[in-house]
Amino acid sequence: MFPIIFVFKHVLKIRPEVVLGKPYDELCDVFSFSMIMWEVLVGKLDPFNQTLYIEVKMANSPDLRPTIPEEFMQDVQKYGWYIELMKQCWQQEPSNRPAFAHICEVIEQHIET
Repeated sequence: MFPIIFVFKHVLKIRPEVVLGKPYDELCDVFSFSMIMWEVLVGKLDPFNQTLYIEVKMANSPDLRPTIPEEFMQDVQKYGWYIELMKQCWQQEPSNRPAFAHICEVIEQHIET
C-alpha cells in the first residue's frame, strides 16, 4: 500500500443530511469521500464549476451528482469498479452508502491486482 496525500482548495463536500439538518454519522463522511473520488478520477477540483448553493441543490435533488466524463465510462474494465464504488458512496440515503471498512476492502482488492 502506498500513501496518498490530498490537497484541497475547494471544499464541496457538505453532505445532504447535514444541509437538511438531519442526524448524521460516519456515513455522511462517505458522501464527502465520493466527491474526493470524483476529483481524483477526473483530475479537477470543482465538479459543478462554482455553481452557487450546489450543496443545497444536491441535498434536495438525489439525482444531482457530478458528471462522469465519457472517456471513463467507456473503459469499464479499467474504471468500472471505481465508478460503481463512487456512485454507491454518493447515494442520497446514508444507509445505502457503504461503510469505510468496505470501501477500503474494495480499493485494496483492486489496487493489489
